[in-house]
Formats: sequence, structure tokens, C-alpha cells
Amino acid sequence: MPEHNYQVTNYRYEFRRAGSENVALVDLEADGQLVCRVALIEGDPPLPAPQENVAGWVAVALRTSQLRDLIDMLRNEKPVYFTWSGDPDGLARITTQAEPIGEEERRRGLLGFLFG
Repeated sequence: MPEHNYQVTNYRYEFRRAGSENVALVDLEADGQLVCRVALIEGDPPLPAPQENVAGWVAVALRTSQLRDLIDMLRNEKPVYFTWSGDPDGLARITTQAEPIGEEERRRGLLGFLFG
């Protein structure tokens, strides 16, 4: 699967309470299209790998402790990019620069935050 780079032009976040679960979601948009939905997960269960939704956007899971840094980046760093490569392991990145994904990162399939 080819690599896709999107410049984030808008974001929004919300907090939901569903039963005993508190959910925080951050949506990243590029030119009015949803490209990534970040779900922030409490605790220390293993995070699911990034996965493309049938509608074309990518679901990414992060720890709730990363919410402050993510919102800070979206508010204060311009431009911000979302990069997605679904092959072979599904790598999603939110960065302040559009950079090609290196082979080592591709193999690990990690979500990376670069702050400048």
C-alpha cells in the first residue's frame, strides 16, 4: 500500500462517557475530509494497531497521557501532517513535517510523534 500524507487543516475533540468507560476522541481533517480518528485509552492494555476504516479514515489509539501533547501540537505547530502507510504493518504518524517513512519505522509499525 502506498504512503499517504495529509496536511491537517482542522481538528476537533470530544469526551464521552459510556457506561464505566470514559472516551476521548480527536478527529483530524484534511480539506474537510476526516483522515484520522484518535481514540485515547486509559490504563495500560496493549494498544491496537492503526487500522483503516472502510470509509477511508484511519483509527489510531494513544494513551490518555498523550492528549495534552497532541492538542498542543495541533494548536501551536503549523503545519501538522498525518501520514499513513497500511503496508506491511500499518504505520500512522502525526508530525510537524512531512517526511518519508523509513524502513526501520515501517517494520516496527509504531505511531510516532515528532515535535519539530
